Amino acid sequence: MQPTSKPWAFFTLITGVLSVLPPLAMSSTDMCRCLYPLERELRYSNRLQFTKHNFPINYTILVHHEEVLRISNITRLSASLKSRGEEDIEGSLQRIWLYINKEVMKKIRMVLPEEHPSQRYISDLEGLLKLIQMHFPQSEEWEFPELLQEIYDALMNHEPALWKKVKPKAAFDNCCKTMKLLFECDWNGRRHTFAH
Repeated sequence: MQPTSKPWAFFTLITGVLSVLPPLAMSSTDMCRCLYPLERELRYSNRLQFTKHNFPINYTILVHHEEVLRISNITRLSASLKSRGEEDIEGSLQRIWLYINKEVMKKIRMVLPEEHPSQRYISDLEGLLKLIQMHFPQSEEWEFPELLQEIYDALMNHEPALWKKVKPKAAFDNCCKTMKLLFECDWNGRRHTFAH
């Protein structure tokens, strides 16, 4: 059974339109409008069905150590960046969240047979992440702080020093929880704010 919400054709159209427009900085409200479809697809019933029930018991995939991004990691990274006097900590962590989850979803999709019942679901989530990425302010001069650049470089390394086993559902749980921490959106009527 596929998720009931399937706005794929709409997102394909919007992606095409945005690709020919100049990149502009977005308000947090605009960003939240892009994130809400992802949050709906990541609702618990979908995560349970498509990343647990559709897999063998205790099934795991190999990911980079840096790709296991939990709330505790976000807290430590935020404190480290703040102690170094870095600016735009929230924006930098949002970007690394995006890159990490794009890589994790790609790894999960690539190990699935083409006819696997979760293949379409995960592909749709990848599409939503790509759409979200297009809404980040783009600048050739933009750089990660050194600490996060090290993480990004590790993500791009195809032979990392350390692999980690993770269950697909745990990876998607982390994606959802950290998203709600990092982005100041009205999730289910309650406002989750990032601790500066």
